[in-house]
Amino acid sequence: METVKTEVGSANDEMDEYRKYVRAVAARADGIEVIQNRTPAHAGILLSALFDAASHEVNIICGALDDTAYGVYETVQSAINYLRCRNGEISIVLEEKLPYAKSKFFRALRDAGLMNRVHVRVASPELVKTYVFHFLLADRKHYRFQLHRKDFAAIAQFGVSDTARLKTAFDAINERSTEYTPS
Repeated sequence: METVKTEVGSANDEMDEYRKYVRAVAARADGIEVIQNRTPAHAGILLSALFDAASHEVNIICGALDDTAYGVYETVQSAINYLRCRNGEISIVLEEKLPYAKSKFFRALRDAGLMNRVHVRVASPELVKTYVFHFLLADRKHYRFQLHRKDFAAIAQFGVSDTARLKTAFDAINERSTEYTPS
């Protein structure tokens, strides 16, 4: 008798394969392979791997820490482990104010007592008009880059030697943004 996979089973299998692939590329961290990211679920897997790869610094530019990527258990746990075990820090530039009630990511970090290691700023609407991308940069050598803020399609790499333009962009946008404390 022939076995037929259900769509749910196929989706789970595909996500498991993607997770294994991302983890293998992250473990090599040779800067050669470019990982494609097309869905929020893929983004969550990549974000988790980026937090796992980070040792001291994570810079994020995003709209509002979308729960479909930043709020998933895997991403949240990796961020908590990064902050706790590696004494790391996270700097985030948001494009809108984000209270705890609207962010699983912020709530989890607050509940873990780690928000003192997270520095949040908000870009003004005028500043937001000057760029269209989002990204996460870890230790200046691992990244996920989303070319358009409204599209989850992105690329990621681990172990890249030249991320100076991402760091420069983050610093410029961060410096022109306003400090923000979620409430």
